[in-house]
Amino acid sequence: MAGAHAALTELSRDNGRPLLDAVRLGGQLMDGIRDAGKRRGVPLLVTGFGTGFSLHFTERAALRTYRDTLDDDRELFRRWLLECLEEGIYLLPDGRFYVSIAHSAEHIAKTLEVFDRVLARCASASAVSK
Repeated sequence: MAGAHAALTELSRDNGRPLLDAVRLGGQLMDGIRDAGKRRGVPLLVTGFGTGFSLHFTERAALRTYRDTLDDDRELFRRWLLECLEEGIYLLPDGRFYVSIAHSAEHIAKTLEVFDRVLARCASASAVSK
């Protein structure tokens, strides 16, 4: 209980500013991932909200049921995860992202730089394999 109380106290500091900042940064990360996908011609869908979201490599504009995730390009996702790992970005293997009050604008910017490079490589590898 003491840990939960300490966490809630920190999150509610300054009228909830820490949590609002995390949501804002997460939104920037989501938008940046979408932009990188468009720029590199990689079909992807980002679902969720600022502090918790998922990435799907799919042509779908939305996910309506859990079965829609079966259309995800799993090979492209696997390649993307491995490339991110090579760049020093450690991600959950199922495509979920979490942004917390520990993250900064610099973390988001560096992550997006890596994602752009990785998506460029994935796009070129995908073009070669077609």
